[in-house]
Amino acid sequence: MLFTKEVAELFDVESTTVRVWVHRGNLKPESKKSGVLLFGREEIKQYANETGRSLEDPLSSFDN
Repeated sequence: MLFTKEVAELFDVESTTVRVWVHRGNLKPESKKSGVLLFGREEIKQYANETGRSLEDPLSSFDN
């Protein structure tokens, strides 16, 4: 599971941008415990593929 900040770093955007994606329904967190968004790795990879966005970290290290 990845926190909002980690997802933002992967896409080289601000955390606010990730929260906007969630608000628009473009990206779905797996958990919203106490206001903290947690994202699954597969969801992040799928979003990157669907939107043509590249991840800053190589996918090989992302899979670990």
